[in-house]
Amino acid sequence: MNATAIAKAYTIFFKAIEGVCVLFFFTMVVVLSIVVFCRYVLNFSPIWGDEFAQFCMVWFAQLSAALAIGTGTHIRIGVWDNWMKPRIRIVVHIIIHIILFGIVTLMFIYGISLAELTKGQMLSDMGVSYAYLYASIPVSALCMLVATLGRMKDILAGKS
Repeated sequence: MNATAIAKAYTIFFKAIEGVCVLFFFTMVVVLSIVVFCRYVLNFSPIWGDEFAQFCMVWFAQLSAALAIGTGTHIRIGVWDNWMKPRIRIVVHIIIHIILFGIVTLMFIYGISLAELTKGQMLSDMGVSYAYLYASIPVSALCMLVATLGRMKDILAGKS
């Protein structure tokens, strides 16, 4: 694969993640609106509503972290960047992303273990396995690994 094809695949990958994030966020807003309407207008609450909204929020939050890494918009202290020489800044950013890669790799490994460990337990209101909730950890970690590699490539190429 040439560099252009990889860049295009990277862009498509993150557009897909962004689309999934939008879907989870939209679903969460709709479900919470239904719950509020039912609770305050119809005087009953759907038993699954709050838990389903939390499920969507967890997946949204996990996946959006990968988007933040991929675009370089994650939280960081940028004031140091202005004081460092460009070469030193590149080295520091690469070291930070290597550390991030290690942490996210552990997140992936232990996220799989957690999802497997909880597959026999059920979310009480929705009636589905906790494994579906905790699967957000390794899935988002995999996306963060891709994002971290992409950011390191951009940093080394001088694009960031």
